Amino acid sequence: MQRSVLPFPALLLALPLALGAGTAHAAGETPAMSALGAYLAGGDAARQSDYTAAADFLAQALKADPDNVELLRNMIMVVIGQGKQEDAVTVAKRLAAADKQSPIANLVLALSDVRGGKLGDADGILTALPRAGINNLLVPLARGWIAAGKKDAPAADEALKPLGDIATFASLYHLHRGLIADFLGERDQAAEAFKAMLDVDSVPSWRTVSVIGGFDERQGDMAAAKALYDGFQERNPDSQLLDQSYARLKAGQKAPPPVANAAQGIGEALFDIGSVIQRERPGSELAMVYTRLAAWMRPDSAMIKMLLGDILETENRLPESIAVFKSVDPKSPFGWAARQHVAIGKDAEGDTEGAIADLKAMAAEQTGRIESLADLGDLLRNKQRFAEAVTAYDQAIARLPNPDKRHWALFFDRGIAEDRSNQKDKAEADLQKALELEPEQPYVLNYLGYSWVDEGKNLDRAKQMIARAVALRPQDGEIVDSLGWANFRLGDYPEAVTHLERAVELRPQDATINDHLGDAYWQVGRKLEAQFQWRRALGLDTENELRDAIEKKLANGLPKPAEMPPTAAKP
Repeated sequence: MQRSVLPFPALLLALPLALGAGTAHAAGETPAMSALGAYLAGGDAARQSDYTAAADFLAQALKADPDNVELLRNMIMVVIGQGKQEDAVTVAKRLAAADKQSPIANLVLALSDVRGGKLGDADGILTALPRAGINNLLVPLARGWIAAGKKDAPAADEALKPLGDIATFASLYHLHRGLIADFLGERDQAAEAFKAMLDVDSVPSWRTVSVIGGFDERQGDMAAAKALYDGFQERNPDSQLLDQSYARLKAGQKAPPPVANAAQGIGEALFDIGSVIQRERPGSELAMVYTRLAAWMRPDSAMIKMLLGDILETENRLPESIAVFKSVDPKSPFGWAARQHVAIGKDAEGDTEGAIADLKAMAAEQTGRIESLADLGDLLRNKQRFAEAVTAYDQAIARLPNPDKRHWALFFDRGIAEDRSNQKDKAEADLQKALELEPEQPYVLNYLGYSWVDEGKNLDRAKQMIARAVALRPQDGEIVDSLGWANFRLGDYPEAVTHLERAVELRPQDATINDHLGDAYWQVGRKLEAQFQWRRALGLDTENELRDAIEKKLANGLPKPAEMPPTAAKP
């Protein structure tokens, strides 16, 4: 289950890593090859998110052509992606010498100067950058924080102004205007900026609530802080992100300032950029680059580590993502979520039993929470260990005093596990409970309706439910297939063909849907087309049970409609 939501507005950002196609890095070795071959192999490795191999190959190519601007651009992106920012500074110096306007080289050099306390030098580098693309967002934020680091409030305000002129970035502008004012001790300006941010963002994220609530705490306005926290908790009742905030209020303590210096402030800004890109282009080079740079500027931030771990997961760099999640302070608001990521990452790496042990330990540690048990049920269900999954879901549901709308998925998931472990009556009850909690949930409508059709019961209602699911998800091939199959089981073969042809268009590589279309073709007399669809299904990823059934149909055709046996419901 994915439970995190990034808080910033949609933004399409483009700064492609120009790499060619080539031979992948093999067996952890970097074979000697021509400069062109190394360049192409580096490009292929970078596209596969194998930054270590990409760096090795590009280093080979640079030996033959040390001043090649494109190679240097690619190399700096790859080195940053590895998290080797000191090496990135070395590459940046070479790239800036060859291309004085290089955005990424100058950014790295400016960030290095900020880290070294050379704020004036950093500002000079950033001021000279052309205002295009991502620089329209990055430069105002970075220069604003540099000015703040020099304790120059008017200059900080002036630097941020270009960002304030872009409506899309209003919440980001007010956030950093407030953070900078708070950092500089300008309390009235900070309060005004944070109020403006809440006016723009009527459903504030945890980050917004945490920053503004912490500011209210430091001003002694505990009631305002609590109102913010309560509003977030009401919208996100299962979240524990504010547990520490509530504990502070109870103990009469106050939140520490969120930013201690210019480098940390720029780290916050880079996090914002990385999170926007990750939401729009998950796992992209740019999301990785800006988040790595954010971590360089603010290595203490659990929030940045969580984003970095998410990007590494998206890139399927599991050992690295697990290492990042393990590095998250368990006492931070993200400590629990990080442990869940570690457990799920273990399963993805093949250590299923280790993942199960971790999730069980977490469930025993916090007996009032359901997330670890729900994740355990999902893991076991995905491994087709359905009876064990039912037990995990049973334990999770037993912890719910009053299930409500947000818990529909738990009953749906348990219903699937019960169905697949031949507990049909329990499955039907859970699916109906899920539908009671969320009556317009298309996947529940589809699954229960499909099951009834295959069992030959409640046929009119089942068809209505599936038709409603199709109306809610018209581009979902599996749901459209269900409607076609419902018509097939009800004997309306021409209508079945219409929907099943559409389903195959939507999911051409689905063996079950192709098989269903073959059955419908046979019953309307299009037998050659039926055989073609069955053979096509055999060529796809077909389970043994389905493969055996198709081979029998190819040999013998289908029985007459009245003699048709029920088939298994969808997994």
